[in-house]
Amino acid sequence: MSGAGLLLDNALASRMLAFILRRAALIVPTFIGVTLLAFALIHLIPGDPVENLSGERGMDPARRERLLHEFGLDRPLPVQYAEYVGQVLQGRSRHVADHARAGARRNS
Repeated sequence: MSGAGLLLDNALASRMLAFILRRAALIVPTFIGVTLLAFALIHLIPGDPVENLSGERGMDPARRERLLHEFGLDRPLPVQYAEYVGQVLQGRSRHVADHARAGARRNS
């Protein structure tokens, strides 16, 4: 291979590496944007998830507080978001309904 061909290969490799690094750097803001959007949409759904579990029959206030704590809904939103991101990064995506089913299996 001639010297000019080697320079072209190095220039191409350099441009390709820069392209890959730019694309990789876009992963972080995209991830933050998608998780923020999903988290916001989950919290904008009308109604209280814990009260939705009880249906029309209502729920004892002490049990409601216990469930809010168990699901982490009594924590500030930034803390809930941080825990949500941690679960997404670990591949765990548990929803209130999943917790309720697990609790029903434990109690039966």
